[in-house]
Amino acid sequence: KDAQELRVAQAMALMQLGRWEEALQTWRQLAAFACHHCPPYDEALAVFATQAALCALEMKADASQYVKSAIESHRMAFGFDCFRWRYQREVEESSVSAGVKESFLSAAAGCPLEL
Repeated sequence: KDAQELRVAQAMALMQLGRWEEALQTWRQLAAFACHHCPPYDEALAVFATQAALCALEMKADASQYVKSAIESHRMAFGFDCFRWRYQREVEESSVSAGVKESFLSAAAGCPLEL
């Protein structure tokens, strides 16, 4: 758990430095760890996928897989669709541009969900 917390701090610092690709890889490592070592659909997965999506969008890369993962894992963890309400602050506090924040929230609003 301590290693995970250090990786979160590292990913956040990388984002503040604008080192998007390295931050994205760190968020992906965090998500992989959560998938393998945490209970299914742990809330951490939604957080890590959200931050990975923001990094991908900053790099002008396709973030759709991360957006979908964030929303679906959140829905499975909590059983109802309140992602935007719960993660609005997470996105607002992230170290990305305002345009990226808008792009993420727009993508999240238009993301088709599968059950």
